Amino acid sequence: MKTDEADNTFGTEKRFFCLNPRSNVFCGLSMKRLLSEITATLLLVLLTAAICHANPSITVGSASATPGSTVTVPVTLDNSSTVLIYGITIDIYFDQTKLSYVSCALNDGTACDYTLNGTYVNAGSNALGNIRFFRFNSDNTNITPGVLAQLTFKIDSNAPPGTLELQNTYYQIFDTDLNDILASDINLINGFITVPDTAAPTITTPFLPSSYTSSTVPITLNATDNVAVTGYCVSESQDPGSCSWSGTTPTSYNFSGISILVPTQRTLYAFAKDAAGNIGSASASVTITIPDTTPPVVTAFSGPSTSTSPTISGITLSATDNISVSGYCLTETADYGNCVWSATPPASFTFSNVPQGVATDMVIYAWANDGTNVSQPASFTVTITIPLKVLIITIDGSGTVNSDANINCSGSLCIKGFPTDTVVTLMPTPGTSSIFAGWSGDCTNTSGNCVLTMTTDKNVKATFQLTPPVCINYPSSCYQTLQDAYDNATDGAVIRLKTGALTGTLLAARSITATVEGGYDAGYATMTGETAIDGYVTVRSGKVNMRKVLVK
Repeated sequence: MKTDEADNTFGTEKRFFCLNPRSNVFCGLSMKRLLSEITATLLLVLLTAAICHANPSITVGSASATPGSTVTVPVTLDNSSTVLIYGITIDIYFDQTKLSYVSCALNDGTACDYTLNGTYVNAGSNALGNIRFFRFNSDNTNITPGVLAQLTFKIDSNAPPGTLELQNTYYQIFDTDLNDILASDINLINGFITVPDTAAPTITTPFLPSSYTSSTVPITLNATDNVAVTGYCVSESQDPGSCSWSGTTPTSYNFSGISILVPTQRTLYAFAKDAAGNIGSASASVTITIPDTTPPVVTAFSGPSTSTSPTISGITLSATDNISVSGYCLTETADYGNCVWSATPPASFTFSNVPQGVATDMVIYAWANDGTNVSQPASFTVTITIPLKVLIITIDGSGTVNSDANINCSGSLCIKGFPTDTVVTLMPTPGTSSIFAGWSGDCTNTSGNCVLTMTTDKNVKATFQLTPPVCINYPSSCYQTLQDAYDNATDGAVIRLKTGALTGTLLAARSITATVEGGYDAGYATMTGETAIDGYVTVRSGKVNMRKVLVK
């Protein structure tokens, strides 16, 4: 501001300045020197300190609006200084790719004109355009502080969230004496239009696998936002209010309360937020089936320590499992591959190929399964002594009994043991002058061999009989002496003598022809030698022929 007054003392114009403590700019004041130079200078300092005020301010207001809408901001003059303002011209620069100028209205509601109060658009070729706003009082009087005008802009529909600056720039300002007021003597305050962020982040689905075999399920969470995603959260609740937000994307989520082997569907909600607090959400479901990987445990397994049978009875078996035991099995090897599983614990077990007649340590292994897993085996040892099956052979008469199982029985009694189910063939051999008369006991055939299967103890008897020394027809017509045989012979009969010695005499006094043959075996089937008669042979009538007979 410039003030001119005549100085009565010196007849010349004087200017005095005072320092504004807020803006470090000077305001001017002119007054007559009323005192002496020393007194006037001191008084001037006191007066100027009292009347100096802050610089005038021209403020472009701020507002907030959404893309595609219009927004109005005020242009306001604040002037509590002694500076009298007559005319204002300012340039308001803005980004015309995001804002477009719409209109100007004075504080009384009338439209701005292009004479004293108005605007015109000076849109450049680049993104930065400007409005030139001017305000004058036609009578060159001071402009009253307050709202000078309302400027309306439209926000581009594609304008991103953020702050759009309305840059308040000095062009020219006059005081009421039509003198320029320096830019440094005016506070020009910028305005801002805030475009709020109302778009929530978007989450790509699905972010869970459709099925999984663990309660901890992997997450593939991708979220995008028109500005930036600032937080992530996953929860089984649909309400994001309980979220614990994280600045990084989660990679997994642990569902609780999932039972093993029970397919369970769970739903997870994913949330993403931006700096403006907008929250986007999505959901995905997963069916969780947790496999059973825990095998049963055999908790008790015992039985007798000795046995006389390959079938071991009195076995006790129990097992536990995290779910349930579905099968039990006993084996004689440490391998369950050939198990025949039982729903209940078996109480007995039969070994195969156990040696008999000797004490043998055998191991029984116990197993349990739960339908998926098989336990480690438990075991115990049992000493098995299986007694042999006893064969008792009794011989009656003169003869022997032999077999293909190394039996050579020549006495009256023989005993031998055999493993169960051994097949034994007994073969009788009569002694001299004896014949085999048959078997009794566990064999009953009257001739031939005795064949036994040793399923139990067996007892057999072989009977041998001495045959008569003289026979006409064996065995129906046999005699103890040659004379008895001759006396009963018919004409032409053949009288047979066993091999060996025959004591007695023969008196042939019948009118028949008889033949006496010696040297026959005990069964009179074949001639094996000669017969020596120890006695006299006298033929008085008839005829007697002799063959292989010696008469002593």
